[in-house]
Amino acid sequence: MMRRVSHVESSFKRVSHPRVSSGPIVVLVADHPATGFAALRGLHMSGYEVRPVRLGLSATRDLKKGRALIREPAELIVIDASRHPTLAMLSLEALRATDGAVPVIVIAAGTETRDEAKRLGADVVLGSPLDVSGLRSAAEGLVPVLREFDVDEVRGYSFH
Repeated sequence: MMRRVSHVESSFKRVSHPRVSSGPIVVLVADHPATGFAALRGLHMSGYEVRPVRLGLSATRDLKKGRALIREPAELIVIDASRHPTLAMLSLEALRATDGAVPVIVIAAGTETRDEAKRLGADVVLGSPLDVSGLRSAAEGLVPVLREFDVDEVRGYSFH
């Protein structure tokens, strides 16, 4: 007979076993659901820990005041500017005003938006629709994922 798990028990199990970080932290500022999901999945499969942030139109006031939407530590930031490019560029500008050291990848549809992203300090600008392999390659070039060695790969080496 199968035992039913109450809502309280299942919540407790999720909290008591925190997820282990799989790699560098990437904050994904998503503007288009399909692009955001493709980016999240592609980066996660490459070994990054992805933390999505929804780029909503209600954020405009804060961004115009120079407040960054990203309030958590990140080793890489990916900004999707395919649906609301003006809002995404305000986000990039606010981010660069507060932290110029974190590498940023921007996904942009139009030439004007891509040029603006470069001017505002994006490290890499990719076209839209998103080429996931290009995103993974750009992310790896900016913030590589450290992979564990397979025992068979290092067999035969000796350290003296």
